[in-house]
Amino acid sequence: MSSLRLQCNERSRVQELFLPIGIYGVGALVFFRWQIFSKFDLIFGDRGDSRFVAFVHEHVFQWLVGRSSLLSPPFFYSQTETLGYSDGFLLDQVIYAPLRLLGVGPLLSLSLIAVILSAISYFFLYVLLRRLEISELIASLVSLLFVFPNNLFLMSGHLQLFAVYYLPIFAYCAFDSAMNLHIKPYRAYLLGGCAGGLYGLVFSTSYYVAWFFGSALLIFALIAAPTAWPVLRAAWVKKPSAAITLGTVASIGFLLALTIFVIIYAPVLELGFKRPFAEYLFFAPRLNDIINVGSANIFWSKLIRSFDLVSDERLNFLEVNVALTPLIQLFLVISACTAVLPRFWPASDVGRVSRAFVLACTTVCLLFFIVTVKIGEQSLFRLAYEKLPGANAIRAGYRSMVVANFFAVIPIGLTFNQLFRPQIGKSSTWFVVARPTAFITLLVLAAVEQVNLDQPARLSRNFEREHLDVLPAPPRICRSFYAAPQMGRQPYEVQTDAMMMAIAHRLPTINGYSGNIPPGWDFYDTSTTDYEQRAQRWAVKRGIEKGLCRLDVDRGIWTVLGDGELMQ
Repeated sequence: MSSLRLQCNERSRVQELFLPIGIYGVGALVFFRWQIFSKFDLIFGDRGDSRFVAFVHEHVFQWLVGRSSLLSPPFFYSQTETLGYSDGFLLDQVIYAPLRLLGVGPLLSLSLIAVILSAISYFFLYVLLRRLEISELIASLVSLLFVFPNNLFLMSGHLQLFAVYYLPIFAYCAFDSAMNLHIKPYRAYLLGGCAGGLYGLVFSTSYYVAWFFGSALLIFALIAAPTAWPVLRAAWVKKPSAAITLGTVASIGFLLALTIFVIIYAPVLELGFKRPFAEYLFFAPRLNDIINVGSANIFWSKLIRSFDLVSDERLNFLEVNVALTPLIQLFLVISACTAVLPRFWPASDVGRVSRAFVLACTTVCLLFFIVTVKIGEQSLFRLAYEKLPGANAIRAGYRSMVVANFFAVIPIGLTFNQLFRPQIGKSSTWFVVARPTAFITLLVLAAVEQVNLDQPARLSRNFEREHLDVLPAPPRICRSFYAAPQMGRQPYEVQTDAMMMAIAHRLPTINGYSGNIPPGWDFYDTSTTDYEQRAQRWAVKRGIEKGLCRLDVDRGIWTVLGDGELMQ
């Protein structure tokens, strides 16, 4: 008997190990198929945003190894403290810097960040769900729904949104610290400090993810705390000093990390940059965008077109085609219904916490849509825009659905796990076999509906090597430079060409491409007839005309400019 029991335990451990790994592997193969089948030549995004992100990653890495100033990347020269014009991607250096030190190139390192982070995120969410007593199979499938959703695939060209992969790490640290507060207090304090610090660093990595996650946490706390009040009260009464210490340590970790964000973005705030609300309205979703999952979703796009539910223009409008998929929304409705039925949940602390999680998470998903949607030219987001700190920096509010997906999968996992459990006294075939099989089938279908046939990976490393790596190094006399117009190239390509050359040769460029621009910088459009005159006037006004060079990428020629007619 003891031998049989040992074999059963070994099989159980093997299942718990290989089941989530196998499910993750299938999801990763589908989600990263463009990278994998191109032998990692292709990278999410295009020659604009993705190369900008690569530029920022490489600049921060160069700062870490002591070769540059953190706040002043080598673009928009001689404007200083420009890192805060967009996201800083600081947390990504945990993966990017080791890869670069191992000799991996900047673009490949950037591509591998999402792959590696997806595995880490999947693991932490899986472990968190298991701590909530969710079965291995459901925890694996629900974790898959989070790391490889339809909307993140569509938005993958905005590489900063992969920062959602840090959220399960934060959630696990926060949950574990709360659960171990009275058992292993020092472990709880350490994890609490890590959770606070991690969230603070997300602000310096992806502002959108951090801001929407903070808003979601506020909603979550307001709903979950009253629901789980008996559990919270018992934990407080048991040892108030421990709870106060945990809160203090987490707050210190958060504030220390947020200090970095303030240092980076204070110069930008001093310039008064903010998004006009009209810009927000342009990118805001409409009511029918609640089912807008893009033009190439494997399940729903043809159906949406056949019933003319969403126009083709909206289906291809990237900022509004990122809705939660229909099955996920259906499961959220089911979860919300179970949340108002206390008897559905076990009469235990885990049951009370689970119910609080379901109620709070479904509320987050609902409010995120209600607040961000526009009816006519009105949106409730105006209240946030006018009253909440940082809201006026939000341009595309529907990106909140990428964060909402995290709050969607947790109640789905908890609810399906409870439905999956065999009911006492129910021994018919339906309850023993058919019912759990039906629920697992639904979760599998929800995973399949995340598949999108679009191609968001369009940046080619091979093309970049052939395009820029063959260019000669700049003359030593050059102190700064700008890129000449290129036939058939978009302005953002010319601008980012200059930036990639600047970071490669550690020579600042007066070109630039970012979320904001310096005051007086007016030569983004490289196709205008006076582009070069504008660029040269910038250099003269800044007093940096001496040593200014011109790079002709098409011909591979550097020209040293002087104080003559070109500078008039």
